[in-house]
Amino acid sequence: MRTVRGGFLAFDDALRAREVPAIEPCLCMPFPVFHEALEKAVGRPVWTHEFGLNLDGLKREMLGAAPAPTFEEIVALVPVEHRIIIHTGEHQ
Repeated sequence: MRTVRGGFLAFDDALRAREVPAIEPCLCMPFPVFHEALEKAVGRPVWTHEFGLNLDGLKREMLGAAPAPTFEEIVALVPVEHRIIIHTGEHQ
Protein backbone atom coordinates (compact mmCIF):
# COMPACT_ATOMS: atom_id res chain seq x y z
CA MET A 1 0.00 0.00 0.00
CA ARG A 2 1.06 3.58 -0.42
CA THR A 3 0.10 6.87 1.20
CA VAL A 4 -2.07 9.21 -0.85
CA ARG A 5 -4.92 11.70 -0.48
CA GLY A 6 -3.98 13.49 2.70
CA GLY A 7 -2.25 10.57 4.43
CA PHE A 8 -4.85 7.84 3.85
CA LEU A 9 -3.76 4.49 2.53
CA ALA A 10 -4.71 3.45 -0.97
CA PHE A 11 -4.15 0.18 -2.79
CA ASP A 12 -1.12 -0.19 -5.03
CA ASP A 13 -3.15 -2.64 -7.06
CA ALA A 14 -6.72 -3.85 -7.07
CA LEU A 15 -5.79 -7.32 -5.82
CA ARG A 16 -4.96 -5.88 -2.40
CA ALA A 17 -8.65 -4.92 -2.11
CA ARG A 18 -9.44 -8.63 -1.80
CA GLU A 19 -7.46 -8.85 1.45
CA VAL A 20 -9.10 -5.96 3.30
CA PRO A 21 -12.45 -7.55 4.27
CA ALA A 22 -10.66 -10.57 5.71
CA ILE A 23 -8.19 -8.48 7.71
CA GLU A 24 -10.08 -5.39 8.85
CA PRO A 25 -13.44 -5.58 10.65
CA CYS A 26 -14.09 -1.93 9.77
CA LEU A 27 -13.04 0.24 6.86
CA CYS A 28 -9.89 2.20 7.71
CA MET A 29 -9.80 4.46 4.65
CA PRO A 30 -12.19 6.81 2.88
CA PHE A 31 -15.04 4.91 1.27
CA PRO A 32 -14.32 6.32 -2.24
CA VAL A 33 -10.77 4.88 -2.11
CA PHE A 34 -12.06 1.42 -1.18
CA HIS A 35 -14.96 1.65 -3.66
CA GLU A 36 -12.57 2.41 -6.53
CA ALA A 37 -10.22 -0.43 -5.58
CA LEU A 38 -13.13 -2.87 -5.30
CA GLU A 39 -14.36 -1.93 -8.77
CA LYS A 40 -10.87 -2.62 -10.14
CA ALA A 41 -10.69 -5.93 -8.26
CA VAL A 42 -14.00 -7.26 -9.61
CA GLY A 43 -13.64 -5.62 -13.03
CA ARG A 44 -17.02 -3.90 -13.12
CA PRO A 45 -18.89 -0.91 -11.72
CA VAL A 46 -20.14 -1.60 -8.18
CA TRP A 47 -23.35 0.25 -7.28
CA THR A 48 -23.39 1.79 -3.82
CA HIS A 49 -26.53 -0.09 -2.77
CA GLU A 50 -24.70 -3.39 -3.33
CA PHE A 51 -22.60 -2.72 -0.22
CA GLY A 52 -25.70 -2.65 1.96
CA LEU A 53 -27.91 -5.18 0.19
CA ASN A 54 -25.44 -7.74 -1.20
CA LEU A 55 -22.27 -7.55 0.88
CA ASP A 56 -21.87 -11.34 1.07
CA GLY A 57 -22.29 -11.58 -2.70
CA LEU A 58 -19.61 -8.91 -3.22
CA LYS A 59 -17.24 -10.79 -0.92
CA ARG A 60 -17.81 -14.06 -2.80
CA GLU A 61 -17.31 -12.25 -6.12
CA MET A 62 -14.05 -10.68 -4.90
CA LEU A 63 -12.76 -14.11 -3.90
CA GLY A 64 -13.74 -15.64 -7.24
CA ALA A 65 -16.37 -17.89 -5.62
CA ALA A 66 -19.34 -16.30 -7.40
CA PRO A 67 -19.94 -14.69 -10.80
CA ALA A 68 -20.75 -11.03 -11.18
CA PRO A 69 -24.47 -10.33 -10.91
CA THR A 70 -26.38 -9.23 -13.99
CA PHE A 71 -27.76 -5.71 -14.18
CA GLU A 72 -31.22 -7.14 -13.58
CA GLU A 73 -30.02 -8.90 -10.40
CA ILE A 74 -28.40 -5.68 -9.15
CA VAL A 75 -31.62 -3.70 -9.75
CA ALA A 76 -33.66 -6.46 -8.09
CA LEU A 77 -31.70 -5.91 -4.85
CA VAL A 78 -33.61 -2.66 -4.37
CA PRO A 79 -37.13 -3.24 -2.99
CA VAL A 80 -39.80 -2.49 -5.60
CA GLU A 81 -41.31 0.32 -3.51
CA HIS A 82 -37.95 2.15 -3.55
CA ARG A 83 -37.06 1.73 -7.23
CA ILE A 84 -36.99 4.66 -9.61
CA ILE A 85 -35.76 3.66 -13.04
CA ILE A 86 -35.38 6.18 -15.83
CA HIS A 87 -35.13 4.81 -19.34
CA THR A 88 -33.01 7.13 -21.46
CA GLY A 89 -32.67 5.18 -24.68
CA GLU A 90 -33.92 2.28 -26.70
CA HIS A 91 -33.58 -1.21 -25.33
CA GLN A 92 -31.11 -3.34 -27.27
